Amino acid sequence: MKGILRLTALSFIWTRYKTGIVSTAILFLYFWLVGELHQDFVEFAALNDDAKYLGVSFLVKWLGFVLGVVVYFLLSGRYRNQRRGGASSPDLCDQPGDDPFDAIRKKDNLRSAADFVVDKDEKG
Repeated sequence: MKGILRLTALSFIWTRYKTGIVSTAILFLYFWLVGELHQDFVEFAALNDDAKYLGVSFLVKWLGFVLGVVVYFLLSGRYRNQRRGGASSPDLCDQPGDDPFDAIRKKDNLRSAADFVVDKDEKG
């Protein structure tokens, strides 16, 4: 029973947050790749006793990290807006035709079934 519950929970989490999980994993893979490339350059510079561009390589590394984060947030923000419907999806209330709830919206006072029971008890 525990296995079914875990599988159901994982399935729910995966279907709901798949895009976020994959994009975050890609971001961390990007961080690892930039770090490895920078580490290779540092080792290459150490082997050749040439520290001429070492400072620039650190600057490029951190600019690459910042660029990755900015792209991540831009793409994840764009996906969230599309998922919510964004401005491009039409609102159901804006569509022409008969609106079955129009009479309810125009009422001054809405009463529930409980209000009718209370009124009945007060009068009776």
